[in-house]
Amino acid sequence: MDEQIKLSDIPTASSVPDGTVVTGITPNGDGTFSNYNFSQEQIALIAALYGKKKIVSGIDGPTLTDVFFASDISFFIAGNQIYVADADFTQNTTANTITWTGTDFYTGQIILVIR
Repeated sequence: MDEQIKLSDIPTASSVPDGTVVTGITPNGDGTFSNYNFSQEQIALIAALYGKKKIVSGIDGPTLTDVFFASDISFFIAGNQIYVADADFTQNTTANTITWTGTDFYTGQIILVIR
């Protein structure tokens, strides 16, 4: 049997060895499940697809609320500028909010948020 390694056991500073496969569970639609092996490329694609979200502001004010903010946000892009966590905005993952420091969002503004 292959050695079982939990992702949380891999030091974040370590590189992932070539050929590493992550096994996930996928539903068959009939109440049963099957193992599915994901390659490094597939995991990177999943992270890229699900690690960003376009949000259209529905408020005039400094604080946006969205369930996407329940996970840590690295930065967001608005008006061709990049705004970085802790420097340009604060985040409350419990309240699902980000608060822009020193300026306001406006209704209809498009924000690209990156985890």
